[in-house]
Amino acid sequence: MLQVAVKTGVESCCAAVGDDQIRARDAKASAGAKQFLPKIKDPKATNWIDPFLAYRDDFQFAPAAKEVMEAFAKLREEHEKPANKLFNEARAAFQQGNQNEGYAKYKEIVDKYFAASSYRNIKRWLAERMPASPWLYPPEQMSDAPLRQLAAEITREKLFERLHQELPYHSTVETESWKELRGGEIRVEQTIYVERESQRKIVIGKGGQTLKSIGESSRREITDIVEHKVHLFLFVKVREGWGDDPERYRAMGLEFPKE
Repeated sequence: MLQVAVKTGVESCCAAVGDDQIRARDAKASAGAKQFLPKIKDPKATNWIDPFLAYRDDFQFAPAAKEVMEAFAKLREEHEKPANKLFNEARAAFQQGNQNEGYAKYKEIVDKYFAASSYRNIKRWLAERMPASPWLYPPEQMSDAPLRQLAAEITREKLFERLHQELPYHSTVETESWKELRGGEIRVEQTIYVERESQRKIVIGKGGQTLKSIGESSRREITDIVEHKVHLFLFVKVREGWGDDPERYRAMGLEFPKE
């Protein structure tokens, strides 16, 4: 369960994600599903398949996604038979040492019959044969950025995704506390700084709902990165003129712009 603390002066409140958040998530999933419908029905459209497969699990059970899933099932049925024929021919070609012929048939499946189940098998087969990349930084290090800074950037990204039409880009996020708890769980406290009181109210939203939504999205992504359960607490404070404070830039690893 995500808990978000909204701190203004001496006041604070905590709220758990509830039914409103679930309904909002379902509505977002339904909207995400609908964008694929015209692409599925367009025989010339091909570049939608990977995003569709990646996000299908997120929206396939949403009420409004039924038409989308039915359209995809119909297309997959049309692609399945010719794709299987090519797949078997490609496998035979590889077994006979005719790699060029095998790859050509695989390419035809990817280009023409990408809705078939063999499409994912081909992608997996190719991925398994890709040479491993050398480590770009130590293998135990999950990123080239400190985790505290990375977590702050993730929350800042979710902030702008949620409020890009309402909030000027005059806000920042700082990770005030990062504590490892027993069992590997992590407690993270972050502060969102804005320049005006009106902006603080926008970030919090009615009943703290906007802040909860930002916090839940950020917590999920941070959890995926650190591979441990994360307890994320968000606070909102007004700091007038933070954008003109050189110390804030140094905290983010940036140089203060000089006139």
